[in-house]
Amino acid sequence: MSKHLGQNLCTLAAIVGALWLFHWTVGAAGGLYPASPQPADNDYYNLLVRGFVKGQLHMDVPVPEALKALPDPYDPTQNYRVRMTDVSYFSDRYYLYFGAAPAVTLLLPYRLLTGEFLPTPRAILIFTSLGFLASVSVWLALRRRYFPDTPGWTAPLGVLVLAVGSTVAVLLRRPYFWELATAGGYAFAMLALLALYGALHSPRRQALGMAAAGLLLGLAVASRPTYVYAVPILALPLLAHAQLHGRDRRWWSMLLAGAAGIGVMGIAVFTYNLARFGSGFDFGHDYLLSMAYESKVRLFGLDYFLFNARMYFLLPGEWTWQPPFFAPVPVLRSEMPREFYTVDDPFGLLTIFPAALLALAAPFALARRSHEERVRLRTVLLAFLLLTVSAAIVILLYVATIPRYAVDFFPALALLSATGLLVVARDRSPGWTPRLKRTGLLLLTAASIAVGTVALFDLGRTLRRTNPELVQHVTRITSPLEVLRDRARGLHYGSVELELRRGSNPAEVETLLVAGDPARPDRVLLDWHTRGRLRLGFQHAATPVQWSERLAVDDGVARLRVELGSFYPPAEHGFFNGVEVHKAAWLQHRVELQLNGQVALRTFAPLDPARRGAPTHAESSFSGQVLAFRRLSADLPQREIDTPANLVLQMPAIGLDASKVLPLLSSGPDNAADVLLLETVQPGQARLGYRAADGTRSWSDAFAFDTDAPHRLEIRQTETGWAQPVAGSRLLALWCDDRLAWHASVPAVASTHAQVVVGENRSGDASIAATFPGLRAVADAAMTGRRGGTLVLRMMLPKGVKGAWRPILSTGHAGAADILSVYYVGTSALQFRFDHWGAPLRSGEMIEVDENIGHDLEIHLPSFAPDRFGQPAEGELWIRLDGREVLRAKVATYGFTPDELVLGENRVRAALDDPLFRGAFIKADWVQ
Repeated sequence: MSKHLGQNLCTLAAIVGALWLFHWTVGAAGGLYPASPQPADNDYYNLLVRGFVKGQLHMDVPVPEALKALPDPYDPTQNYRVRMTDVSYFSDRYYLYFGAAPAVTLLLPYRLLTGEFLPTPRAILIFTSLGFLASVSVWLALRRRYFPDTPGWTAPLGVLVLAVGSTVAVLLRRPYFWELATAGGYAFAMLALLALYGALHSPRRQALGMAAAGLLLGLAVASRPTYVYAVPILALPLLAHAQLHGRDRRWWSMLLAGAAGIGVMGIAVFTYNLARFGSGFDFGHDYLLSMAYESKVRLFGLDYFLFNARMYFLLPGEWTWQPPFFAPVPVLRSEMPREFYTVDDPFGLLTIFPAALLALAAPFALARRSHEERVRLRTVLLAFLLLTVSAAIVILLYVATIPRYAVDFFPALALLSATGLLVVARDRSPGWTPRLKRTGLLLLTAASIAVGTVALFDLGRTLRRTNPELVQHVTRITSPLEVLRDRARGLHYGSVELELRRGSNPAEVETLLVAGDPARPDRVLLDWHTRGRLRLGFQHAATPVQWSERLAVDDGVARLRVELGSFYPPAEHGFFNGVEVHKAAWLQHRVELQLNGQVALRTFAPLDPARRGAPTHAESSFSGQVLAFRRLSADLPQREIDTPANLVLQMPAIGLDASKVLPLLSSGPDNAADVLLLETVQPGQARLGYRAADGTRSWSDAFAFDTDAPHRLEIRQTETGWAQPVAGSRLLALWCDDRLAWHASVPAVASTHAQVVVGENRSGDASIAATFPGLRAVADAAMTGRRGGTLVLRMMLPKGVKGAWRPILSTGHAGAADILSVYYVGTSALQFRFDHWGAPLRSGEMIEVDENIGHDLEIHLPSFAPDRFGQPAEGELWIRLDGREVLRAKVATYGFTPDELVLGENRVRAALDDPLFRGAFIKADWVQ
């Protein structure tokens, strides 16, 4: 095999591998579904195509009469119930705000040729693949002409730099209509660069190249208007030709061809906008329906520039040896500039793809060149640079940080980086120094490609969905590395023991220990306010505190042992090598607080993926004295850990027939519910089972079961209640007559509290009995507890906190939420604020408080009415603190499901300074 043949095969393998990764990523996101005769309701581009087919420029979607009747249809506080989000509403029609070029060039021809609608994810895959191939073609042509003496390994490596460093992965892993406009712009911009390169280097096709470049750049603008600032790159070949040959006939033909290409597209875009909105320069932004009043938003600002630059280039991520390997760092509202809109899963390119810095070496490619070579190569590099800078400036001045926006300028930057790779690798002089330089270059580039692929393609989460067996295998390999890293960082896994002495004047509630994820920490609390009586509490994130009974203790020394799931690593961690799965699971979820050798509190906690190990000290805010602090060795469970039941079922003695499969509990919609089962397998024995909504079943081993006697079944799981808003999984443990009968992880369909039913078969499976006669629930606060009225919270304020808005309560979801938050002024005053998403803020008066005692907070919202709990409503909002009214207003409130009522956390992406309350809710009750 010749040297060039081997190089070409490796380069081809890199191209094919990148395209396969693109295809696999879209498939893993569920985007490779077939074409269909009708578009989905959320396939905005194909709804536009359907309108085009009917001879209209607006989307083929009826506008609700309720929207037309609104006094101000662009006000999100009025349109939230009836709007179609992220479309432009004008003259009683819906128009697509995003560029129409992808629809005109691909989706419409496909519809006309096949009679079906090409799914948007497939269109994104086509455009990104086309843009990638165009960029590779430009770069390989540049390499062949200007760097023929570079090592062969630079060709496949440069191809992968373009695949990963372009960051197009962010379009592929979430392939929706927002991403299609960006993918189209990327494809047309790269094709325009390819045409420009041809115009520079093909004397016989200069005019054709310029015409194609103008047309393609115009299509890029018609996809993403950001590219309008890159139009001056069309002048670069003209300047180069004039410098080399003067303004001859070919120069004029190039000028006219380029002007004709961009002019045709400019007229097309102008006419399209004129026909839609009455102005050729109006793209419809002011008519956009969204969560904000778009025409009143300050879209661009110099104060956004440096913040966006840090987000797009320098923001670090969080890395682990375990899947998902990489996670974006959360950005607090307090870090954002004033009036900034949002930060959406950002990443800093230089932190995950440092090979991008090779772009700094690209200008050195001009050294030691002939005049003609230098002019032509300089023109190509300036085209890359101008495309990068023109789009980057626009995006960095914009009001939001969105990863897909970076695809407007990172691909051109990747071309500069790949060129810099050639510059550095070109030095082939003998000696150790050049060899070390080339080796370092190879390692840097290869590492950047590997790290960038994992982070940008989100391989950890994607593999979890598509190949869990591979993830388990990788985890087993990386587990020892995780253990070594934790040891080097001084992390300790195991319980904690403390010896405490009561302070002279303790607060009502004090925080003793904090562990787990700093954004959603676990807290161990003490209530030692009363002499001789001590109460222990546990709180996960901002959920209400779970308290022990008040226990007698003298004022001497109290010995406390704490065992929390957040003291341990994830189940895949090497720490659990050789430990049975169910034992590791119990260790990760249990909470056990012992006082002087006696169990004071034992409960479950949700699984926390961000494990930090056991703490090294007690909190400084504890007013007492810590006489001793010991971190004990891990107590790997040799027995099942006892935990409170989420649901207790009393089963009657009904003489079960061995052929019957009885329903214990159903969760989910009719004919698509999960069902917990009981089956007698032979006289004196039974087994528990679970039928998932998809029909699959799993069973426990048989256990002793007297069919002629009543039984008590306790159903325990890691989360409170059975209803959950999205499909996923649940970790179950079932005790029959105080013996562990089954422990399993099972799939869970999305369900509401109303869809959780005891003793009925809601699955539609005829092989399961319709009902379980006589079965009754004797404990299920999550399902039977009445909600509605006034919510009364007993809360402790965080100490020493000031100058930040933090969440108290939220209802609804992002885009349609109500949020009550609190602002700390100094350490002795606070203010409450109510935010109905899209409406003016309602703020209460400033009030003095004592942060050392508990406070009673009463919250009354219109949507809390008992007879219509969770329904949209208008009426009086009032807030009382310790019986004093601190805020009252007439407001509208959004509807919400029970699972969307959240205490102390900002899950709705509201504009707050901190995502967590940081204090403690000691008690939460409804008063009707």
